[in-house]
Amino acid sequence: MYAEDLIFPYLSPEEQLFAYQTRLWRVARMFLDPQFQTGEIKDQRVIDVFTKELGISQVMANLELRRYKYNDIGQAPSYYEGYLLVKK
Repeated sequence: MYAEDLIFPYLSPEEQLFAYQTRLWRVARMFLDPQFQTGEIKDQRVIDVFTKELGISQVMANLELRRYKYNDIGQAPSYYEGYLLVKK
């Protein structure tokens, strides 16, 4: 995310749109992963956020859920936290 901030002004409008979508994806991770780990939300809410609110495919939403459940538990918020620290 740090490097994206530096190049964002130089991207075409189409590239900026994609950059916004991927940034929203990572911001969603920051909130969804901890909520999922603490039991505040269930599997379907994760899927719904990605498919209905962010426009991500069902396949990618399922992969994201797998990330929270098995692959990288609790890792998702760390990148955004680092980004916020660098931005200060």
